[in-house]
Amino acid sequence: MKYDASQTETDWLQRLRQNDDQAFALIMKNYYTSLYNYADQFSQDDGLIKDCIQEVFINLWQRRDTVLQILSPKYYLLRAIKNKVLKCLHQNNRKADSTPLNEDYEFLQEFSN
Repeated sequence: MKYDASQTETDWLQRLRQNDDQAFALIMKNYYTSLYNYADQFSQDDGLIKDCIQEVFINLWQRRDTVLQILSPKYYLLRAIKNKVLKCLHQNNRKADSTPLNEDYEFLQEFSN
């Protein structure tokens, strides 16, 4: 199927549900910049943002059977990217908190009587 300028977001979702990779590419092309700019409000880590966007689109493709339940692709994707970025930031913070101390660290403490 070719892109038709008269198609709506609902048409894109219907085509996506039918495994149309061109519709998927169209959705990615139309929303990537918006997702990036929105995610940038939560993190300035360029790599993290791009990875999260990729994961959101992978998830959309994997769940394409249920995309007709999405009322607005734009708002669905914006919410998905926000949740994904915040989850990644939370996981990264937990990893940083659980990092063991360097074994070369010398802990010296003197106690007075």
